[in-house]
Amino acid sequence: MESSRSVQRKDGQSTRKRILEAALVVFGEKGYHDTTHAEVCELAGANIAAINYHFGSKEHLYRAVCEHAIASMEAQYPPGGNVPDSAPLEERLRGHIESVIKRGHVDGPLRYYHRIRMTERFSPTGLADDIWEAWFKNHYERLQPIISGLLGPNASHGDIVRCQMSVMSQCFIANSILTSGKPHHIEAAQLEDESTVIDHIVRFGLAGVRAVSDARIQELEESTK
Repeated sequence: MESSRSVQRKDGQSTRKRILEAALVVFGEKGYHDTTHAEVCELAGANIAAINYHFGSKEHLYRAVCEHAIASMEAQYPPGGNVPDSAPLEERLRGHIESVIKRGHVDGPLRYYHRIRMTERFSPTGLADDIWEAWFKNHYERLQPIISGLLGPNASHGDIVRCQMSVMSQCFIANSILTSGKPHHIEAAQLEDESTVIDHIVRFGLAGVRAVSDARIQELEESTK
């Protein structure tokens, strides 16, 4: 039989999670400045005292929501798509791309994760810069060795960074179209099928990386003549 303290702890954890999920929606819809504790409480079925107890302030609640959103997204769609580091580089690249594409158009409250990210990009609060910076750094560091390995030992740091940019740019543009369902002047692309999009970005990305690698090898050969 559970002790009263254990039950209270579980109830507290449940209340905290409800508040986080409700705040994710409200912050995503209204932004940080226009969100009130009362709106979060109404959606969460909690009281303001619970917010103060678990988070202390609106700023701390917002930071906790950003951390919760990132953790929830990565639990559902892990960076690298759960492809092991021992797998061939091509498979690891596909896992990374597939994870980014699938994260781009999630259903349910977690979709507000992207709204918060976009709001922070165009109307930053500065309250969670360190959280988002750590998130981007983590993804950058996971993709970099894959690109570096595919390029080979002759690649410069600039080659690696530019190839990363090219691969990720395709993912971001595809996600904006897949999410909205609108062609965005790319009607011929037919981006409504997720697996086709992933296949294309992988194929295009690998071809681009090979082209950069071949060009670098050719430059080195010409410089030694």
